[in-house]
Amino acid sequence: MKIPPRVRRLAPAAIAFTLVALGAAAALPSSGESAAERPRVAVLVASASLRSGAPASDVARAAEVRMVDESLVAEGALTALD
Repeated sequence: MKIPPRVRRLAPAAIAFTLVALGAAAALPSSGESAAERPRVAVLVASASLRSGAPASDVARAAEVRMVDESLVAEGALTALD
């Protein structure tokens, strides 16, 4: 089956748009609650890349505390350096 050149050219953009739209829909609250009403927690976020087994001093230099929605926190996420 031969795919017309116009379809081949537009298909990647259409797929990308669809994926972005689905991702945005998944990130928005579905229960009608506002962002201010959702619980937020403090977590450590690496602001630089860290290698596996990096010493604590490297982690401390590369980490910063951010407040994020509780639903976005991964299991076992660090909340403090101490």
